[in-house]
Amino acid sequence: MLPYASIPEAAAALGRNLTFAETLWFNYSAAKSNYFLYCHNILFLFLFLVFSLVPLPLVFLEFKRFSFVSSHKIQPKVHLSLTETFKCYKDIMHMFFLVVGPFQLISYPSIQYVPLTVTITVLIEGRDLFIDLLITIFFLVEDYTNYWIHRFLHNDWGYEKIHRVHHEYHAPIGFVAPYAHWVEILILGIPSFLGPAMVPGHMITFWLWKALRQIEAINTHSG
Repeated sequence: MLPYASIPEAAAALGRNLTFAETLWFNYSAAKSNYFLYCHNILFLFLFLVFSLVPLPLVFLEFKRFSFVSSHKIQPKVHLSLTETFKCYKDIMHMFFLVVGPFQLISYPSIQYVPLTVTITVLIEGRDLFIDLLITIFFLVEDYTNYWIHRFLHNDWGYEKIHRVHHEYHAPIGFVAPYAHWVEILILGIPSFLGPAMVPGHMITFWLWKALRQIEAINTHSG
């Protein structure tokens, strides 16, 4: 929630008029709690926009089986049926609503230890490079820590007890990216949170990072 009751009050505090982006952010977030804004990660950004819509172009290419696309597939002769694809999506949504969603909703106390900001000065001139730098740091931290956790999950115990679920689909498509044992989903959430915990930024930067990370996962699992 922003500490200003109106746009003129915010402009007076900044000593200048708000930019267009700042005005949009003010109108949207001024009266909303930080908890509500934080929960966008799961309730809207990921469930609907990212995990429901982003894989669709890849699924379309998978079912159309264009020759110029199939020649670049890792497994060009292996395909999932429409029924299998829908089952994968349905199982993922069950996991999100039953595990990830509730965990996200109750995890807000932990995020309060990370000073994510919700101020209106997020998209002002000169911050683009800073945001790019933060996202780069987040990717580096996540990639390094995710590698070691993923490697652990490929030992005999980790694979048999947890990670084998992720490999049930032998012909990967974008929807498969978050398909995993609930323990794995929670464990692999740690690397994506480490970057923002180490180098906090704005809430919008946090949203952008989480969305880009999931889009990258969808792309790498597209086959």
